[in-house]
Amino acid sequence: MTLAFRSTFCALAAAALAALAVTPAAAQPAKKLYELRTYAAAPGRMKDVEAEFQSWIIPGLARVGVKPVAYWSNEGDKPGVTYLMVFKDQAERDAAGALFRHDPETSKTQADATAKYGAAGRAMTGADIRLMTMTDFSPHPKTAEGATLD
Repeated sequence: MTLAFRSTFCALAAAALAALAVTPAAAQPAKKLYELRTYAAAPGRMKDVEAEFQSWIIPGLARVGVKPVAYWSNEGDKPGVTYLMVFKDQAERDAAGALFRHDPETSKTQADATAKYGAAGRAMTGADIRLMTMTDFSPHPKTAEGATLD
């Protein structure tokens, strides 16, 4: 084989391999983004936290198209509410968050609660927000409607 032939052959082979190469990111669909939120209740205010969720947080999320998978009451010495939401991606989460924050009804309810209790007197004392993606070795949980979460 001549040097020119080898160079041409190697260049063509490299181009063919590059055209066939598939990166793992391109081979798999994007993973959904899960958001786990935990809100702590102020001492003696768990009933107020539950009332806030039922009266304006859940309806506010529904108005912007967010349907959390489930809600839990936290047991033990740190009462509060934890809930899980699923988003197609970070952009969808960001858009839903902006809509929720700027929803006139939600904003009014938050302002009313702050006026009633003062900023330090709110029923919820803090939030822990975790963003997660499902691992490849996770089982495939389903929603109450039977849809998979992945």
